[in-house]
Amino acid sequence: LSSIECYGPESRVWELQTAMRTPRSGVKAVVLNNKVYIIGGFDGDNRIKRVECFSFGATRLVWHEVPDMIKSRSNFAVSVLEGKIFVSGW
Repeated sequence: LSSIECYGPESRVWELQTAMRTPRSGVKAVVLNNKVYIIGGFDGDNRIKRVECFSFGATRLVWHEVPDMIKSRSNFAVSVLEGKIFVSGW
């Protein structure tokens, strides 16, 4: 999938947001500095090294350019430590 849904706890409603450029499964997401990083995944044929990043604007998601990872990955581990994103595994 390339869709992104956002849940508003106050409104108790799910809303579709601007889609990712790359459809994928087996993806990881992490938050750093008020931005959500969508990392890697699987497109049905290949593991992906693409990273997409967004933050919340006034009325919609704002997408930010982020370099791809060096290696393609899906179903891996991700964490944030001291302002850096770490990924490990395939």
